[in-house]
Amino acid sequence: MKEFLLKVAPVMLGGALGSGARFFLCHFSERCIDVCEKHCWLGTFFVNFSGCLVIGILSKVWHCDTTCEPTDVWKTAVFAGLLGGYTTFSAFSLQVVDLLSHGHLAQGAALAFSTLGVCLGATLLGVWLAGFFS
Repeated sequence: MKEFLLKVAPVMLGGALGSGARFFLCHFSERCIDVCEKHCWLGTFFVNFSGCLVIGILSKVWHCDTTCEPTDVWKTAVFAGLLGGYTTFSAFSLQVVDLLSHGHLAQGAALAFSTLGVCLGATLLGVWLAGFFS
């Protein structure tokens, strides 16, 4: 149990830092950019873009893509914790890029389009369902 806690604690800490960074950057960018009105997507866009950029850089620098299991607890803390808390879109993007770069074009395209479609559909369904309770 102690070994598990020593592995999960850095991931949890990274998740907290990533979530806090996402909240701060979304809030900060939406306040600083005067084009935002009631529903501003610029903060979310920036977070998704920057998270994807960082996970792309680190996956090459650390030689670790979705096919490897990082044994270094700090790599796991950064990938699953920090970037996972910051944006899960970065992990999704890395998985698609990994499939495409390993020649699995159909699987990569299927993952990209199905995830986008299913997630947008789920969000629309959630909004529709929530309408019954409001």
